[in-house]
Amino acid sequence: MFFTASLILHNPWVSPHFYSDIGYVWYRGIYADGTYRGMYGVPYRDYYFEYPPVIALMFMVSNHLTGYSLEYFMVVMGILIYPTLIGIIYILFKLGREIGFDLNRINYVFTLTLSMVIYGFYNWDITVAFFSLLAVYLLHKGHEALSAISLGIAVATKIIPAVLAPVLFLHIPSWRRRILYALIAIETWLILNIPFILLSWDGWMQLWFHTAKFQLQNTWLLIFLDPIGGKDIGKAISLAIIVALTVLALLSKKSLMEKSSLAIIGFFGATWLFDPQMLLEVTPWFVLSPL
Repeated sequence: MFFTASLILHNPWVSPHFYSDIGYVWYRGIYADGTYRGMYGVPYRDYYFEYPPVIALMFMVSNHLTGYSLEYFMVVMGILIYPTLIGIIYILFKLGREIGFDLNRINYVFTLTLSMVIYGFYNWDITVAFFSLLAVYLLHKGHEALSAISLGIAVATKIIPAVLAPVLFLHIPSWRRRILYALIAIETWLILNIPFILLSWDGWMQLWFHTAKFQLQNTWLLIFLDPIGGKDIGKAISLAIIVALTVLALLSKKSLMEKSSLAIIGFFGATWLFDPQMLLEVTPWFVLSPL
């Protein structure tokens, strides 16, 4: 219900409607005369696109299926994102039954929140959270190959889930199985990226530099540093804290779920760039980690 409300609030059929990154990327193709000519074809090759391949595929499919109509594009994109929201809820429900947290937390920490209304259909954070959570859940259930595939997809959706890689890798007891896990995850990532690399190396490379150019944004580091002049030292501090928290997670005697939660929550607590919609990437992990 709250996700549907978010889709409606961000759809141009509604006036006034809210800004969304999803709509903004589409709008970049509109020329001054009102015609839509900018986002035809393949992301990276035919137009600038700052998101990784899974999102590029979702964008391309939605645009082609709807005849480049923004209103229908938004609806189709919502249809693509919605199953990943249901997937998160399902996994959290299953884990709640298995590890014993209060199932009501799923609603009041994640689904029935103002963040879901404002940011549920704003960016692709729900999709990222789903594949990240799925990778951990599948490994928890002993499905190592499927977990590796899900991790590869997660990192090909956004780079953030890469912080889970060392936790999942070292959770596997055998070095032979660890190496196999890593190879499957890397191969999955490559399968999703190589077609775009072959079509346009330069266009594909741009997505890796897009976020790196940002100043310090919505971070506690701004208490001590200038957003522009201090961005380099801020990024270094952020990275050092993320590495330290990941190592702390690896060295702890906690469960896989707790270690994974620490890695993800630690990343978002230390990152130099935190946009409000990213709450939807981290709140499923808060569901798993009652304070």
